[in-house]
Amino acid sequence: MRKLPTQYNKIVIFCLSPLGDTLFATPAIRALKENLPRARIVVIASPSASEVLQHNPYQISVLRCADQWQLLKAMNMIRRENYDLAISFTHFGSYFTKYCAASCRGDFFSIAGQTEQPVIQLCLDILRELGLKTGSDRTEFWFEDADRLKVDRFLESIGCLGARPLVAVHCGGHYFIRKRWPAEKFVELLLELRLSGVEVALIGGTEDVANSLAIQALVPGVINAAGALRLSQTAALMERCELFIGNDSGPLHLAAAVGVPTIGLYGPTDPAQFYPYHPTRHRYIYKALPCSPCYRFGGGLWQFVPKCSRPYCMEAISVAEVIDEMTGLLCQNRQSLLAKGQR
Repeated sequence: MRKLPTQYNKIVIFCLSPLGDTLFATPAIRALKENLPRARIVVIASPSASEVLQHNPYQISVLRCADQWQLLKAMNMIRRENYDLAISFTHFGSYFTKYCAASCRGDFFSIAGQTEQPVIQLCLDILRELGLKTGSDRTEFWFEDADRLKVDRFLESIGCLGARPLVAVHCGGHYFIRKRWPAEKFVELLLELRLSGVEVALIGGTEDVANSLAIQALVPGVINAAGALRLSQTAALMERCELFIGNDSGPLHLAAAVGVPTIGLYGPTDPAQFYPYHPTRHRYIYKALPCSPCYRFGGGLWQFVPKCSRPYCMEAISVAEVIDEMTGLLCQNRQSLLAKGQR
């Protein structure tokens, strides 16, 4: 028998997910704490997820599991402690909720057949199935003043004094390289931005360093922060930016979580599932070919097997389209700020 929501006193959440998927779960994690403010909540997290959640303000404990042995140890500890509720906001983690011997489970098995919705709403649907209320769909990321200070020093060290508008660009994509817009198009775009007087910061993790260095060599004056900053510091850098441009990958959703307007470039994935919402702040370019999309959330590992010789859907996005969207979004947001200032 399913417990009443008020009887969920000990809760474990499996967040064994990359950056973007963890950010999609933050509205549900916030709603869970709002429903059950006195509950003890523990998150079993992948390294990426632990970076997202480590500074959360909700008094939620985070157990970082870097390998299968740490994961097994954490799961055995949870199993011994008789938790009331085990939740997973990803398909992969849903298999682990069964092992915990919790009195009740909330996972993707409980919302089977509803997976065409936006991922944020799927996570919230899991809570609704448990009889819990849900609130805002706003994603979150938390960082500290020390991260802002690190960014200040980084920008000062390379002579970036904040006199020009700053745009963050992510040209990579760790898990699914066919989601990447061609590097030569990023080069063309960045050259145009530099000619217009815009400062450009390439961001990303260590896996993006080689790609970013290659682009930096072709675009004089671009700032290369890829691999130079931790995730929380990258978020602090994004906070300074007027705009983010990038592929459908974790940094796109990180920018949205810290309140930066974004332009997302989509091809193999469907923006109906992975778009950061709120068209007044975020826009996307999507070329829906007859085979699109070839990847859906929770669709299985077979989706990562290439079905075409090259990413035609990403190649179909032109530099001119990105510049048009960028111009429109910046003008729209500046007009919004002016209107607020006149009230």
